[in-house]
Amino acid sequence: MTGAFNNYQLPTATIMALIIAKNKVNFEQLIGVETPPATESHTPIPHDLLVTLTRKAIENAGLTVLEEEHALHRGGLRYFGGFALTG
Repeated sequence: MTGAFNNYQLPTATIMALIIAKNKVNFEQLIGVETPPATESHTPIPHDLLVTLTRKAIENAGLTVLEEEHALHRGGLRYFGGFALTG
């Protein structure tokens, strides 16, 4: 990949928000969210498992998480997350 932004890294001090949400939570709060039962067409996974697997994938790719934010919507049924990465 070529271009002017190849080696540019955003200083961490300039990161204001990774996600825009009213219902932000920390990781420990995600652990307490009940996972709904599976249906014939959908098998939900716990939100904290998704975050844990995402962190491992990021690490396996040789990247580092600088910051992360999490939010819940619809009574915990929907999860939104953002990760600031370096590497």
